[in-house]
Amino acid sequence: MTAMRSMPGITEFDLKPNSVTSMEQPLRTGHLIINADDWGRDLQTTDCILDCVTCRSVSSVSAMVFMQDSHRAANLALQNNVDAGLHGNLSTAFTGAEVSAELRSGRTSWSITSSLWRR
Repeated sequence: MTAMRSMPGITEFDLKPNSVTSMEQPLRTGHLIINADDWGRDLQTTDCILDCVTCRSVSSVSAMVFMQDSHRAANLALQNNVDAGLHGNLSTAFTGAEVSAELRSGRTSWSITSSLWRR
């Protein structure tokens, strides 16, 4: 304890826990949710996000449908218990192999969007 006494500003009292203060003011912990967008966009993006999920630096993902890596990403989410929601895509072109020509052209999404605006 003598080494600590020689440090300016630190006393022996500072090193002892104050049980009264601890009981009166319980420790408060919070939870910050960090969501990663574009899960399923392409192979590289999905793999990078999976690394973050595995390291627990990301809490959840938003999954893109009709994209290049959508199917694999969905399977990875199931296998790795990834908390996934849907990612609304209004501007990025669909890149999935299974996407119809009509959907790829954007006519379908435009007609849905325009009918919602008219209401």
